[in-house]
Amino acid sequence: MGEELTATEDFAEGFPEDAIVGRFHMNRNGSTRLFFAQPELVPEMFFHRTYLFGEKHEFEVHYILFSDEGCTRPSFSAIWEGRYWLLEAHKHLAHARLGDFRLDRLKLAILDPEIMNDMSEDGSADWTLGLFRDVTDTGFPALGPLFEPLTRELTDYDIVFLHGDVLKTGLRTQEMMVSADGRPTAFQDALPAMREKAAERQRRDRKKVG
Repeated sequence: MGEELTATEDFAEGFPEDAIVGRFHMNRNGSTRLFFAQPELVPEMFFHRTYLFGEKHEFEVHYILFSDEGCTRPSFSAIWEGRYWLLEAHKHLAHARLGDFRLDRLKLAILDPEIMNDMSEDGSADWTLGLFRDVTDTGFPALGPLFEPLTRELTDYDIVFLHGDVLKTGLRTQEMMVSADGRPTAFQDALPAMREKAAERQRRDRKKVG
């Protein structure tokens, strides 16, 4: 699940701050699991994830959640928006820095018609299949503690590995790492995120125009 950090030498640089700017995809063609140091904290989830980091410290994390391990039946899509700050280099691991991620907004879309029908029967008819809805103030607790309301300023204290086109974030120590003391001590190694290449970005942009 995660690679425990071991002392090697003092890495003063970590990686250049502007190197993280761009779009990174985590396994869009197979199954991705978010591993926790304590797996009992959250229900099992299967998803694809995309990170977007901007030049002015803005970021988005896009999730597509699936009902099956093979990631063939999408159920929900979620987008977190906020601000990020890369701090000092990690003292014991190359190509790594401490990272603080302030979560400001959460949007959610329902992708599964069966889930949509169930919610309509429960009186939640104001949802529209496939359209995002702002749930910053209400959250969507049915999906687990990661989807709690963002009713106060919430910062995720993480560690970030970036080397070439490979990005990793921390093996989560709790639902939301809301204090520096809860910062991870290992990385999500099973499935790293890969930087989107220029040709891939051009294809995506052409699809938008079309």
